[in-house]
Amino acid sequence: MIPNDPAPNDSAPNDAALLLNVEDLTRSQAFYAELGFELIRSWPEGEARWCSMRCGSITIMLNETKRSRSSERRARGDYSDAVLYLYMDDAASFAAGRELPDCKVRHVGPQDYGLDEVWIRDPDGYHVVLATDLNPDGA
Repeated sequence: MIPNDPAPNDSAPNDAALLLNVEDLTRSQAFYAELGFELIRSWPEGEARWCSMRCGSITIMLNETKRSRSSERRARGDYSDAVLYLYMDDAASFAAGRELPDCKVRHVGPQDYGLDEVWIRDPDGYHVVLATDLNPDGA
């Protein structure tokens, strides 16, 4: 059983980042920048093959590799792998105002569980959901 108010633990993680293996770092950086992420750092200098990007408290890392398996991911159905949910005030309007080349974008609308969702397949086939909480006050 997980306690409701655990005691502070200085050795417990206090932040997290998601690492995505990608085919083309420049293309993936452009996609996530269009969603509001800003470049924090990249490596190596000159022709980067890895970067870290941040939007608010969300950090992602992009790693360019020949082993990205992007084509396999693009061929899978929705929700067949990890899904990155990004919450915002108006997901549908946000997505409509963005240019997202090489991406499949679908506004699936309000769901029974209280979220309005826009499903996006990023250029490497990762499933990203832009979501708006339709009941932010829990009503």
